[in-house]
Amino acid sequence: PRWHCCGALFVAVICSPASAAEQSDAFVQALLERGYTDMALEYLDRMESSRLASDEFRGQAAYYRGITLIAEARRTANADARAKLLTEAQQQLESYSNANPDRIEAAEARGQLANALVAQATQLVARAEGTQGSDQAATRERARQLLDEARKVFAGTEQFYTHALTKFPKNLDRTTEQDKIERRRDLRG
Repeated sequence: PRWHCCGALFVAVICSPASAAEQSDAFVQALLERGYTDMALEYLDRMESSRLASDEFRGQAAYYRGITLIAEARRTANADARAKLLTEAQQQLESYSNANPDRIEAAEARGQLANALVAQATQLVARAEGTQGSDQAATRERARQLLDEARKVFAGTEQFYTHALTKFPKNLDRTTEQDKIERRRDLRG
């Protein structure tokens, strides 16, 4: 039923081998923008073994899977299900980060993960206000653990950006090195 909504885009990707590899990124992004996280995950699973997917796209599958799981976690009301999704997202993003330590997408995705952990901790703190005794203490302790985990992820992300920025010379020529200037600006941002 939900595939029907994106059927034309899906058919365009599947039926056009020359452009399918190029459109895979755009298709996943379009699904995420529309909130179709389950369909994005199914598409990623299918494209892992598809000859239509480029090697580059297959190499980014863990990244896309990670950000899709974060998006799904944000929509999930059940705290246990959300925690499970975030754990799986973290595994996917760490896998991508380890395989692609110099890709900015790895750092961006880990930043998203840290923000999702902070949001989950904030929800737990709010929930703890409505409880008392050992339930309140346990809920607050879990929130503290999530914040500690988020801090570690943020620290790793900061290390990535700091390391990436050290690779640029202090002075870049605006006429011949504009691409490096823009990349450095992106990293600083």
